[in-house]
Amino acid sequence: MDTRTGLGVPAGSVGTAGVVTLPVAGVDGIPATGVKAVVLNVTATNPTQPSFVSVYPSGTTRSSASNLNFGPKRLMDTRTGLGVRQGRVTGGGVVTLPVAGVGGIPATGIKAVVLNVTATNPTEASYVSVFPSGTTRSSASNLNFTAGLTIPNLVVVPVVDGKVSFYNNTGSVDLIADITGYFS
Repeated sequence: MDTRTGLGVPAGSVGTAGVVTLPVAGVDGIPATGVKAVVLNVTATNPTQPSFVSVYPSGTTRSSASNLNFGPKRLMDTRTGLGVRQGRVTGGGVVTLPVAGVGGIPATGIKAVVLNVTATNPTEASYVSVFPSGTTRSSASNLNFTAGLTIPNLVVVPVVDGKVSFYNNTGSVDLIADITGYFS
């Protein structure tokens, strides 16, 4: 589903108290019958104000619980040069993002940040690892994607010297990071 382009649902922003119903049974390899639940990674983009999204079974009453709270501030966008140099991150490339003292994050005492990291416009299947600046990157990936898709994931990463780093394994990709929280 992408409300920006009309993928799976009508195109258009979802307004206050708006509801979008996404058909999932029989779509993209999901069986047409017998499905009791699905696992989704839900992303809010371009919000006009802080809010929340509730995901619930179609045809039922929505509970008071929220699945996604948003209003995060964008810290990094390689497409525009926000926070880091402008330009795609190439295979084997690393970009380092200062986070301490930026976007409402305190300048000192930060141990880790919670980021919604998005890979967009990738040229081929790859992965991104987010790791503490100045440390040796582990072999773990935080975000896996295929060519041409925009894929987000929530990442918690320790902060070293007020910065975090992003590594792209192969191809080239634009990266976006929105702050959703921090640990001090």
